[in-house]
Amino acid sequence: MQYGILKNTTAIISLIAALAVMFGCKGPNDADPDPDPTETAYLYIADSENNRVVRVTDLEGGEWTELTQSPDGLESLNKPMDITFDSSGRIYIINALSPLLVRVDDITGAGWTSFGSVGTGEGQFVNPLGVYVDLMERIYICDGMNERVVRIDDMTGSNWTSIGTYGTGVNEFGRPRKITIDADGHLLVADSNAFRIVQFDDMIGTNWTDVFSTHSGPGYFNAPYQIAFDDQGRYVVSTDFGIVRFDDFAMTNWISFGSQGHGQDNFDLASGFCFRPDGGFIITDTRNDRIVTIDDLSGANWEVYGESGSGTGQFDNPTDIELRFE
Repeated sequence: MQYGILKNTTAIISLIAALAVMFGCKGPNDADPDPDPTETAYLYIADSENNRVVRVTDLEGGEWTELTQSPDGLESLNKPMDITFDSSGRIYIINALSPLLVRVDDITGAGWTSFGSVGTGEGQFVNPLGVYVDLMERIYICDGMNERVVRIDDMTGSNWTSIGTYGTGVNEFGRPRKITIDADGHLLVADSNAFRIVQFDDMIGTNWTDVFSTHSGPGYFNAPYQIAFDDQGRYVVSTDFGIVRFDDFAMTNWISFGSQGHGQDNFDLASGFCFRPDGGFIITDTRNDRIVTIDDLSGANWEVYGESGSGTGQFDNPTDIELRFE
Protein backbone atom coordinates (compact mmCIF):
# COMPACT_ATOMS: atom_id res chain seq x y z
CA MET A 1 0.00 0.00 0.00
CA GLN A 2 1.37 3.40 -0.98
CA TYR A 3 0.95 6.37 1.37
CA GLY A 4 2.36 9.20 -0.72
CA ILE A 5 -0.29 11.59 0.60
CA LEU A 6 1.02 11.33 4.11
CA LYS A 7 4.57 11.59 5.33
CA ASN A 8 4.42 9.77 8.65
CA THR A 9 4.38 6.25 7.22
CA THR A 10 5.12 4.41 10.47
CA ALA A 11 2.22 6.08 12.25
CA ILE A 12 -0.11 5.33 9.38
CA ILE A 13 0.69 1.65 9.19
CA SER A 14 0.07 1.29 12.91
CA LEU A 15 -3.42 2.66 12.42
CA ILE A 16 -4.63 0.53 9.51
CA ALA A 17 -7.32 -1.04 11.70
CA ALA A 18 -8.96 2.37 12.09
CA LEU A 19 -9.26 3.04 8.36
CA ALA A 20 -12.90 1.96 8.05
CA VAL A 21 -13.99 4.79 10.32
CA MET A 22 -11.40 7.43 9.65
CA PHE A 23 -10.67 7.05 5.96
CA GLY A 24 -12.66 9.33 3.71
CA CYS A 25 -14.99 12.15 4.60
CA LYS A 26 -18.70 11.62 4.29
CA GLY A 27 -19.99 8.35 2.95
CA PRO A 28 -19.71 4.71 3.94
CA ASN A 29 -18.42 3.94 0.47
CA ASP A 30 -15.61 6.48 0.77
CA ALA A 31 -13.83 4.07 3.12
CA ASP A 32 -12.18 0.74 2.39
CA PRO A 33 -12.32 -1.40 5.55
CA ASP A 34 -9.79 -3.87 4.17
CA PRO A 35 -7.45 -2.04 1.78
CA ASP A 36 -5.28 -4.18 -0.50
CA PRO A 37 -1.53 -3.83 0.22
CA THR A 38 -0.95 -3.07 -3.46
CA GLU A 39 -3.38 -0.14 -3.52
CA THR A 40 -2.42 3.52 -3.69
CA ALA A 41 -3.98 6.32 -1.64
CA TYR A 42 -5.46 9.07 -3.79
CA LEU A 43 -6.86 12.49 -3.02
CA TYR A 44 -9.83 13.65 -5.09
CA ILE A 45 -10.36 17.42 -5.12
CA ALA A 46 -13.37 19.34 -6.47
CA ASP A 47 -11.69 22.39 -8.05
CA SER A 48 -14.93 24.27 -8.62
CA GLU A 49 -14.05 27.43 -10.54
CA ASN A 50 -11.65 25.48 -12.76
CA ASN A 51 -14.54 23.13 -13.60
CA ARG A 52 -12.57 19.99 -12.84
CA VAL A 53 -11.99 17.17 -10.42
CA VAL A 54 -8.32 16.54 -9.72
CA ARG A 55 -6.77 13.31 -8.46
CA VAL A 56 -3.30 13.26 -6.87
CA THR A 57 -1.25 10.80 -4.85
CA ASP A 58 0.33 13.32 -2.48
CA LEU A 59 0.38 16.93 -1.36
CA GLU A 60 3.06 17.70 -3.90
CA GLY A 61 0.77 16.94 -6.85
CA GLY A 62 2.01 13.44 -7.60
CA GLU A 63 0.30 11.79 -10.60
CA TRP A 64 -1.85 14.89 -11.16
CA THR A 65 -4.88 13.78 -13.22
CA GLU A 66 -7.91 15.86 -14.22
CA LEU A 67 -11.52 15.07 -15.10
CA THR A 68 -13.19 17.94 -16.93
CA GLN A 69 -15.67 16.50 -19.43
CA SER A 70 -17.39 13.38 -20.72
CA PRO A 71 -15.34 11.21 -23.09
CA ASP A 72 -17.55 12.26 -26.03
CA GLY A 73 -17.08 15.94 -25.16
CA LEU A 74 -20.82 16.61 -25.02
CA GLU A 75 -20.95 17.50 -21.31
CA SER A 76 -18.48 19.19 -19.00
CA LEU A 77 -18.18 19.61 -15.27
CA ASN A 78 -19.66 22.95 -14.29
CA LYS A 79 -18.61 24.21 -10.87
CA PRO A 80 -18.21 20.82 -9.13
CA MET A 81 -19.00 21.30 -5.44
CA ASP A 82 -18.90 17.87 -3.82
CA ILE A 83 -17.68 14.32 -4.48
CA THR A 84 -18.56 10.91 -3.09
CA PHE A 85 -18.32 7.24 -4.11
CA ASP A 86 -20.49 4.14 -4.22
CA SER A 87 -19.49 0.62 -3.22
CA SER A 88 -18.17 -0.07 -6.73
CA GLY A 89 -15.86 2.92 -6.54
CA ARG A 90 -17.85 4.99 -9.02
CA ILE A 91 -17.49 8.73 -8.52
CA TYR A 92 -20.51 10.98 -7.93
CA ILE A 93 -20.01 14.70 -8.57
CA ILE A 94 -22.54 17.42 -7.81
CA ASN A 95 -22.23 20.53 -9.94
CA ALA A 96 -23.68 23.91 -9.00
CA LEU A 97 -24.66 24.36 -12.66
CA SER A 98 -25.88 21.94 -15.33
CA PRO A 99 -25.12 19.02 -15.73
CA LEU A 100 -26.06 18.88 -12.06
CA LEU A 101 -25.37 15.30 -10.93
CA VAL A 102 -22.68 13.30 -12.73
CA ARG A 103 -21.52 9.73 -12.13
CA VAL A 104 -18.41 8.25 -13.70
CA ASP A 105 -16.68 4.91 -13.35
CA ASP A 106 -13.28 6.46 -12.69
CA ILE A 107 -11.14 9.56 -13.17
CA THR A 108 -11.01 8.94 -16.96
CA GLY A 109 -14.72 9.79 -17.18
CA ALA A 110 -15.69 6.34 -18.45
CA GLY A 111 -19.34 5.53 -17.92
CA TRP A 112 -20.31 9.21 -17.72
CA THR A 113 -23.98 9.51 -16.72
CA SER A 114 -25.81 12.67 -15.72
CA PHE A 115 -29.13 13.53 -14.10
CA GLY A 116 -31.11 16.65 -13.32
CA SER A 117 -32.02 19.99 -14.82
CA VAL A 118 -32.37 23.47 -13.38
CA GLY A 119 -35.70 24.17 -11.73
CA THR A 120 -37.87 23.62 -8.68
CA GLY A 121 -39.77 20.48 -9.58
CA GLU A 122 -39.07 16.77 -9.51
CA GLY A 123 -35.81 15.91 -11.24
CA GLN A 124 -34.67 19.52 -10.90
CA PHE A 125 -32.21 21.40 -8.71
CA VAL A 126 -31.05 24.95 -8.14
CA ASN A 127 -27.45 25.32 -7.01
CA PRO A 128 -27.06 21.85 -5.48
CA LEU A 129 -24.11 21.72 -3.11
CA GLY A 130 -23.74 18.25 -1.58
CA VAL A 131 -24.03 14.59 -2.60
CA TYR A 132 -23.96 11.39 -0.54
CA VAL A 133 -24.49 7.70 -1.36
CA ASP A 134 -25.76 5.40 1.40
CA LEU A 135 -25.14 1.67 1.90
CA MET A 136 -28.21 0.88 -0.23
CA GLU A 137 -26.65 3.09 -2.92
CA ARG A 138 -29.47 5.62 -2.73
CA ILE A 139 -28.30 9.10 -3.66
CA TYR A 140 -28.89 12.16 -1.47
CA ILE A 141 -28.53 15.69 -2.82
CA CYS A 142 -28.47 18.94 -0.86
CA ASP A 143 -30.53 21.09 -3.22
CA GLY A 144 -29.15 24.41 -2.00
CA MET A 145 -31.35 27.18 -3.32
CA ASN A 146 -34.45 24.99 -3.32
CA GLU A 147 -33.80 24.63 0.43
CA ARG A 148 -34.38 20.88 0.46
CA VAL A 149 -32.71 17.49 0.64
CA VAL A 150 -33.58 15.05 -2.14
CA ARG A 151 -33.18 11.27 -2.20
CA ILE A 152 -33.30 9.15 -5.36
CA ASP A 153 -32.70 5.46 -5.89
CA ASP A 154 -30.50 5.74 -8.95
CA MET A 155 -29.29 7.98 -11.76
CA THR A 156 -32.70 7.90 -13.44
CA GLY A 157 -34.20 9.73 -10.46
CA SER A 158 -36.53 6.88 -9.53
CA ASN A 159 -38.42 7.09 -6.22
CA TRP A 160 -37.73 10.82 -5.92
CA THR A 161 -38.49 12.07 -2.42
CA SER A 162 -37.60 15.35 -0.78
CA ILE A 163 -37.76 17.13 2.54
CA GLY A 164 -37.51 20.81 3.26
CA THR A 165 -38.67 24.32 2.52
CA TYR A 166 -37.04 27.62 3.37
CA GLY A 167 -36.74 28.51 7.07
CA THR A 168 -35.07 27.69 10.37
CA GLY A 169 -37.75 25.45 11.88
CA VAL A 170 -38.58 21.75 11.65
CA ASN A 171 -38.38 20.36 8.10
CA GLU A 172 -36.89 23.64 6.93
CA PHE A 173 -33.44 24.57 5.65
CA GLY A 174 -31.41 27.69 5.02
CA ARG A 175 -29.04 26.60 2.25
CA PRO A 176 -28.24 22.96 3.07
CA ARG A 177 -24.63 22.33 2.10
CA LYS A 178 -23.60 18.73 2.76
CA ILE A 179 -25.16 15.61 4.21
CA THR A 180 -23.96 12.45 5.93
CA ILE A 181 -25.52 9.50 7.76
CA ASP A 182 -24.20 8.32 11.11
CA ALA A 183 -23.70 4.75 12.36
CA ASP A 184 -27.26 4.70 13.74
CA GLY A 185 -28.82 5.75 10.45
CA HIS A 186 -29.53 9.37 11.36
CA LEU A 187 -29.30 11.90 8.56
CA LEU A 188 -27.21 14.96 9.41
CA VAL A 189 -27.20 18.13 7.33
CA ALA A 190 -24.90 21.14 7.52
CA ASP A 191 -27.58 23.84 7.26
CA SER A 192 -25.22 26.64 6.41
CA ASN A 193 -27.23 29.86 6.27
CA ALA A 194 -29.29 28.77 9.27
CA PHE A 195 -26.01 28.38 11.24
CA ARG A 196 -26.87 24.92 12.52
CA ILE A 197 -26.47 21.16 12.19
CA VAL A 198 -29.72 19.26 11.73
CA GLN A 199 -30.32 15.59 12.57
CA PHE A 200 -33.38 13.50 11.68
CA ASP A 201 -34.28 9.85 11.21
CA ASP A 202 -35.86 9.71 7.77
CA MET A 203 -37.11 11.68 4.79
CA ILE A 204 -40.21 12.88 6.64
CA GLY A 205 -38.14 14.47 9.39
CA THR A 206 -38.92 12.09 12.26
CA ASN A 207 -37.13 13.07 15.50
CA TRP A 208 -35.89 16.33 14.00
CA THR A 209 -33.18 17.82 16.22
CA ASP A 210 -30.87 20.74 15.62
CA VAL A 211 -27.98 22.53 17.23
CA PHE A 212 -27.55 26.22 16.43
CA SER A 213 -24.58 28.48 16.36
CA THR A 214 -24.47 30.83 19.35
CA HIS A 215 -22.45 33.41 17.34
CA SER A 216 -19.76 33.51 20.03
CA GLY A 217 -17.72 31.05 22.07
CA PRO A 218 -18.55 27.33 22.18
CA GLY A 219 -21.22 26.48 19.65
CA TYR A 220 -20.11 29.11 17.13
CA PHE A 221 -20.32 27.60 13.66
CA ASN A 222 -20.23 30.73 11.47
CA ALA A 223 -21.82 28.77 8.63
CA PRO A 224 -21.23 24.99 8.79
CA TYR A 225 -20.27 23.40 5.50
CA GLN A 226 -19.49 19.74 6.15
CA ILE A 227 -20.07 17.31 9.00
CA ALA A 228 -18.32 13.98 9.59
CA PHE A 229 -17.30 11.74 12.48
CA ASP A 230 -13.81 10.95 13.70
CA ASP A 231 -12.56 7.56 14.92
CA GLN A 232 -14.05 8.23 18.37
CA GLY A 233 -17.48 9.09 16.98
CA ARG A 234 -17.13 12.81 17.69
CA TYR A 235 -18.79 15.39 15.46
CA VAL A 236 -16.37 17.30 13.25
CA VAL A 237 -17.67 20.32 11.33
CA SER A 238 -15.97 22.62 8.83
CA THR A 239 -16.99 26.29 8.86
CA ASP A 240 -16.11 29.57 7.20
CA PHE A 241 -13.00 29.96 9.30
CA GLY A 242 -11.86 26.50 10.40
CA ILE A 243 -12.79 23.22 12.03
CA VAL A 244 -14.80 22.52 15.18
CA ARG A 245 -15.26 19.26 17.09
CA PHE A 246 -17.66 18.24 19.87
CA ASP A 247 -18.95 15.05 21.47
CA ASP A 248 -22.71 15.52 21.19
CA PHE A 249 -25.50 18.02 20.54
CA ALA A 250 -24.94 19.43 24.02
CA MET A 251 -21.59 20.68 22.64
CA THR A 252 -19.66 18.66 25.22
CA ASN A 253 -15.87 19.04 24.89
CA TRP A 254 -16.15 21.71 22.20
CA ILE A 255 -12.83 22.53 20.53
CA SER A 256 -12.12 24.69 17.50
CA PHE A 257 -9.19 25.59 15.29
CA GLY A 258 -8.70 28.40 12.80
CA SER A 259 -9.59 32.04 12.25
CA GLN A 260 -10.38 34.20 9.25
CA GLY A 261 -7.43 35.20 7.13
CA HIS A 262 -4.87 34.14 4.57
CA GLY A 263 -1.83 33.01 6.54
CA GLN A 264 -0.95 30.15 8.85
CA ASP A 265 -3.83 28.94 11.05
CA ASN A 266 -6.20 30.99 8.87
CA PHE A 267 -8.98 29.96 6.53
CA ASP A 268 -11.32 31.72 4.17
CA LEU A 269 -14.13 29.18 3.87
CA ALA A 270 -13.01 25.73 5.00
CA SER A 271 -15.67 24.10 2.85
CA GLY A 272 -14.49 20.49 2.89
CA PHE A 273 -12.18 18.12 4.69
CA CYS A 274 -11.17 14.51 5.10
CA PHE A 275 -9.34 12.59 7.79
CA ARG A 276 -5.86 11.29 7.23
CA PRO A 277 -5.50 7.67 8.37
CA ASP A 278 -3.23 8.85 11.19
CA GLY A 279 -6.00 11.10 12.54
CA GLY A 280 -4.89 14.36 10.95
CA PHE A 281 -6.94 16.57 8.65
CA ILE A 282 -6.77 17.59 5.01
CA ILE A 283 -8.89 20.70 4.38
CA THR A 284 -10.00 22.67 1.33
CA ASP A 285 -9.33 26.34 2.12
CA THR A 286 -11.64 27.47 -0.64
CA ARG A 287 -11.21 31.20 -1.12
CA ASN A 288 -7.49 30.96 -0.37
CA ASP A 289 -7.19 28.50 -3.29
CA ARG A 290 -5.19 25.95 -1.33
CA ILE A 291 -5.23 22.63 0.50
CA VAL A 292 -4.14 22.60 4.14
CA THR A 293 -3.05 19.63 6.21
CA ILE A 294 -2.68 19.60 10.02
CA ASP A 295 -1.98 16.86 12.53
CA ASP A 296 -4.67 17.87 15.02
CA LEU A 297 -6.89 20.73 16.16
CA SER A 298 -3.94 22.56 17.66
CA GLY A 299 -2.80 23.12 14.06
CA ALA A 300 0.42 21.14 14.57
CA ASN A 301 2.57 20.61 11.48
CA TRP A 302 0.59 23.05 9.33
CA GLU A 303 1.39 22.48 5.66
CA VAL A 304 -0.07 24.07 2.54
CA TYR A 305 -0.36 22.76 -1.02
CA GLY A 306 -1.45 24.77 -4.05
CA GLU A 307 -1.78 28.33 -5.22
CA SER A 308 -4.26 30.35 -7.26
CA GLY A 309 -4.47 29.45 -10.93
CA SER A 310 -5.66 26.87 -13.42
CA GLY A 311 -2.54 24.81 -14.02
CA THR A 312 -0.98 21.82 -12.31
CA GLY A 313 -0.65 22.43 -8.58
CA GLN A 314 -3.08 25.34 -8.78
CA PHE A 315 -6.69 25.76 -7.66
CA ASP A 316 -9.57 28.18 -8.01
CA ASN A 317 -12.05 27.69 -5.16
CA PRO A 318 -11.49 24.03 -4.21
CA THR A 319 -14.65 22.94 -2.38
CA ASP A 320 -14.29 19.28 -1.42
CA ILE A 321 -11.63 16.65 -0.86
CA GLU A 322 -11.88 12.87 -0.53
CA LEU A 323 -9.31 10.19 0.23
CA ARG A 324 -9.52 6.72 -1.32
CA PHE A 325 -7.40 3.63 -1.86
CA GLU A 326 -7.38 2.22 -5.38
